[in-house]
Amino acid sequence: MSRATAIETRRAEDYKVLAECYYPPDERLMAMLAGLAESATGPIAEIVRCAGDVPDIQPLQVDHAKLFVGPYQLLAPPYGSTYLEDGKLMGESTVDVRGLYAEEELDVIVKDAPDHVAVELEFMYLLASRRIEALEASDDDLADRYGRKQQSFLTVHLARWVPEFTARVEKAAQSEFYRTLGSVTRRIVEEALSALG
Repeated sequence: MSRATAIETRRAEDYKVLAECYYPPDERLMAMLAGLAESATGPIAEIVRCAGDVPDIQPLQVDHAKLFVGPYQLLAPPYGSTYLEDGKLMGESTVDVRGLYAEEELDVIVKDAPDHVAVELEFMYLLASRRIEALEASDDDLADRYGRKQQSFLTVHLARWVPEFTARVEKAAQSEFYRTLGSVTRRIVEEALSALG
């Protein structure tokens, strides 16, 4: 495996884990994170450690609901348009995101908006995975294209709103797990933007 492929593989795996962590926590998530205890490195290892310190999942479920779901005011709305369009949900930025997904023939079926942080992180995982495939096939042009797509998506969407979103998560979260998730998400997005920029 080339160095570029190894870096991209780690980045893809990071996106995948982060995306999973923004969905409602359940036993499956905790088992997945426990399964990473031996292999996780870097910032993801911090999330895995926090998950290992959770004796009961119910407080995490309550924290997740208060932060991202409701029923009242969301403490950290997980939608890009909330930050990019002055609190307006499903605005032009959401339409743009949906168009980018369609360009990659990705049919996003979500009950929430397509600019939910988990969906945008899954899209970054898809772009990174396609870049890995191109690198492994020695298709430098295609690999560069997917690198540019990642950089563009970060610049235009994810990196523009993740700092404010994660600051809210870190401030409002009751659990160490979600405070750490916010911090790690911000660092991984910043690192990817720097590396791809």
